Amino acid sequence: MMVFFLLPLAVKGQKDTLTVGDKMEIGEVVVSARRTPVVYSRLSRIVTTAGEEEIERLPANSIHGVLDHLSGVDLRQRGPLGVQADLSIRGSSFDQNLILLNGIDITDPQTGHFALNLPVNLSDVKEIEVLKGPGSRVFGPNAFGGAVNIITTPADSNRLKVELLGGSHGLYRAGGMSSFSIGESRHHLSFSRSASDGYMENTDFSIYQFYYHGQVDIGQDRLNIQAGHKNKEYGAQNFYTPEYSHQYEQARTSLVSVSMELGERVEFRPALYWRRHRDRFELFREGENWYQRENGYWVRGARDTAKYKEGVYAPWNYYSGHNYHMTDVYGAKMSSSFHSMLGKTALGFDLRSEHIWSNVLGEAMEDTIPAVGEPQGYYDKQYHRTLINLFFEHNIYIQRFSLSAGVLVSRSNEHSPGWNLYPGVDLSYRLTRQLSAYGSFNQSLRMPTFTDLFYEGPSNVGNPHLKPEKIQAYEGGFKLHSKSISAHASFFYHDANDLIAWTRQEGETGQIKWKARNLTRLINQGLELSATIRLDALTGTGLVFDRVAIHYTNMKQRKITGDYESKYSLNYPDEKLNIRLSGKTDGFHFSLVSAYHDRAGKYLKYDFSLQQYTREVVFKPYWMFDAKLGYRWKRWKAHLEVTNLFDRRYSDIGNIRMPGRWIKVGITREIKLGEP
Repeated sequence: MMVFFLLPLAVKGQKDTLTVGDKMEIGEVVVSARRTPVVYSRLSRIVTTAGEEEIERLPANSIHGVLDHLSGVDLRQRGPLGVQADLSIRGSSFDQNLILLNGIDITDPQTGHFALNLPVNLSDVKEIEVLKGPGSRVFGPNAFGGAVNIITTPADSNRLKVELLGGSHGLYRAGGMSSFSIGESRHHLSFSRSASDGYMENTDFSIYQFYYHGQVDIGQDRLNIQAGHKNKEYGAQNFYTPEYSHQYEQARTSLVSVSMELGERVEFRPALYWRRHRDRFELFREGENWYQRENGYWVRGARDTAKYKEGVYAPWNYYSGHNYHMTDVYGAKMSSSFHSMLGKTALGFDLRSEHIWSNVLGEAMEDTIPAVGEPQGYYDKQYHRTLINLFFEHNIYIQRFSLSAGVLVSRSNEHSPGWNLYPGVDLSYRLTRQLSAYGSFNQSLRMPTFTDLFYEGPSNVGNPHLKPEKIQAYEGGFKLHSKSISAHASFFYHDANDLIAWTRQEGETGQIKWKARNLTRLINQGLELSATIRLDALTGTGLVFDRVAIHYTNMKQRKITGDYESKYSLNYPDEKLNIRLSGKTDGFHFSLVSAYHDRAGKYLKYDFSLQQYTREVVFKPYWMFDAKLGYRWKRWKAHLEVTNLFDRRYSDIGNIRMPGRWIKVGITREIKLGEP
């Protein structure tokens, strides 16, 4: 099935055409945190944006790295440089956030672990927007904790850029990017290849990817086309369990989307998209110097047969083969918006078809079919669901007052009753030209992933009867926006019900498995303070240190599961403080980032020498320092980046050690095509 999906793209320097009797500051950033774009000062929500200049200054070489430096975002990494990371916005789980590329929903329905498998280089990105808090009426289902919109835009000029990066642990990345125009069309094309030997055993990786974004002007209308592919292969040391350290994974993501921007007085935005994700997970890494297949078993070294547990000879105990999955998502949407004396109205619908083939997840098939691109793999399970969403939103701007109200009406073929409503309203009032107060109420949902529904292991079993998670969110605060200071103070309160958790009846022990159930209620409340000060604009003089940013988040969560015991503790960021100092002078730019992490919760410590879990360990707070120094000369750019500057030992996830100090050096050469 082919369907339509589109969300508004962000642009800069656009005036708010809906203002009544109130002049706006020109040059403000326009963000996509509503069904229709709106200038930041008029927005009744907190949206964090990072543009090209800020991204270039940050000590980060991947989208993952940029997100980790933004306020309200928690990135729990399993591997460096974009290998794998779990995204959390304001204490949400890794399954509860929506990821968009130029407004196209590319969220993976299998598991949130693959949410950030994006076929985009950091050099392709023009801006990153992070909407904090539930946003289903804006972006659709699964914007439960928040949403991330990654924006790329083809340049008007013809140019070619070549990038080289090298660093510790055999790291290298080579890539190129080209932007060119043909008639009324603009095109952007990039590719890259990166690899590393790894910072410890079985942490090596290899990644290649390419991405294309084209725009064609057809009179007053515009056609957008994007396509990309990413292939990641990486040693997944202890990624999902420390009991079997030598895990390995290959993940391949492909996507294509076509969208239109039509009309002036009445705007129409249709779009079609397709996303495919394939992965192979090896609990015991197969290959030279690793495990080899022999008579249906995996053997390494001195006849070390891969078993789940020594001395247990139940049929499930022997590792019979790798896990293979392939998900296909087809989507389509038609949205429209128009102006009237009452404001601006947006309405439309979207359809989304999600399908998985697997040898682990889904319902049993009558026949077994070969896994795509895997000579040894097969699929004997599959599952399909269809989501239908209708939306309506109305925006009013009168003098200092702003209101946005709307509703998402959603239906899935796997749940009853039929249609469910998720309303929301955002309000703001401009106290002064620069200061505004805001408040919001929103309801959202999150669909169960295919892993929630069907995963089964020695101690866990999924639940195909799971319902969507639901949340009611309240938020209020103040925003300050001027030429020299951008700041906000916000308080949020989330009441989530039917949360999916692995639980069992209290007192049950032995062979009783943990089962996924909609039994958990979670209360999440927090305070967020953020300020970015442009020292040069504040003082009116040119300073070496021209910008200071301070972001602080404090959260408390309370989980209620009734008479059931929950397998996992809450591991949200209790406190996170990020301080960034940056500047530029005579072609140089530099930044120093200091971040304090204090994570709530605990994990079971695994003793690798004893090969068993020993005790519960509380996450220890730690400081992290990163630094970057860059230099620009004519069409050359070079930079030196050091992450974990003081070689701190830390873990974002229990029993997974992250790398120590990592030094990277990069150089970029840009060539303007068609110029002497």
